[in-house]
Amino acid sequence: MDKRPLIGIMVSNRRSRKRNLDLCQRYQDLNLKLYAFAPTDIQWNNRRIIGLSLKKGIWTQSSFPFPHAVYNRCYNKK
Repeated sequence: MDKRPLIGIMVSNRRSRKRNLDLCQRYQDLNLKLYAFAPTDIQWNNRRIIGLSLKKGIWTQSSFPFPHAVYNRCYNKK
């Protein structure tokens, strides 16, 4: 079991997930697990989120539990 804090970066759409994670790539050495997701990636019934994270240098889409904290980069006015 991974004991690192799980941080979700919420972005406005799926296309911007990788771009936002590229900006946060410098933080991969910290004791954190980062993943990016769009609001449409949230599966409320399953309490899971389909997100994109960096795993061994490759961007990988996976299913994640709800994060410990969310960094809101979703600037949608709706």
